Amino acid sequence: MNRRRFAAHIRAGRNPIFVAEEESRPPCGYALGFVRAGSDYLRFYSLAVSPEHAGKGAGRMLFEAMEAFARKRGCRGMRLEVRADNKRLLDRYAGLGYRVFQEVAGYYGDGCAAIRLVRDF
Repeated sequence: MNRRRFAAHIRAGRNPIFVAEEESRPPCGYALGFVRAGSDYLRFYSLAVSPEHAGKGAGRMLFEAMEAFARKRGCRGMRLEVRADNKRLLDRYAGLGYRVFQEVAGYYGDGCAAIRLVRDF
């Protein structure tokens, strides 16, 4: 997603975005989700943590905040996509109770497939 599109999602005000910050410092990470009218699921779209904060829990905190938002909103669960070649992340989500419900061939620009995961609450 480019900067312009990212800013448009934030300005729209209907999609949840969480930002991890340390006092008096630039943000160290964010998580973005999408809410679609008529859907029982929140779509977890994007998460990024600055390199100096990687492995220190910011990503987990942001992900948990997104799940908590989905529950509070009354969603049935959360869905997300992962590159098929990202075994580390696929294993992490499986450990959190996410299960594969679809594989989408050629999903990413380089031709890699996406693995779509879901967790019902």
